[in-house]
Amino acid sequence: MADFTNTIPASQVTLLNNQERLSGFTHKFTIKYTDIINASSAGATDTMTVTLLAATPPDWIVRKAVANVTTAFSAASSQTLVMEVGTDGDPDNFIAAASVLTAGPIIPAQGGIVKTQAGSAAAAPDVLVAKFTSGTAGNLSGSSITAGEVDIFIELLDLNHIA
Repeated sequence: MADFTNTIPASQVTLLNNQERLSGFTHKFTIKYTDIINASSAGATDTMTVTLLAATPPDWIVRKAVANVTTAFSAASSQTLVMEVGTDGDPDNFIAAASVLTAGPIIPAQGGIVKTQAGSAAAAPDVLVAKFTSGTAGNLSGSSITAGEVDIFIELLDLNHIA
């Protein structure tokens, strides 16, 4: 098993405008299949940790998280591919491992899309990540993963700027 890391480009991070925030989310992160492939991947349980946001505000809370697989990820025959979303210290804190091989929403099972639990707030900056894990009969190389895109929506609040 090998662990790889990547950071999505700034062009794939959107700070939602006031009208878009009516949905209750503040940020949108788009991860494309090209962000999770690695030519060195050869193991069936390889992981790719994608940095969504390198540093949250110092006093922060994430109250909501949901994902939408807009284009199903394609994978080698019999391969599984799951994504989880959280912090670098707790990668499944916001969204537990869920398959990205089918298009559609991924809604956290714990309390719907409102999720406040240990690790979702802190008094120090943290790193927000999405972690992808390849399962049986495949890896994270470009020959195994050839398509896919997922949008991750998060409500991230800076507690020092709430009036």
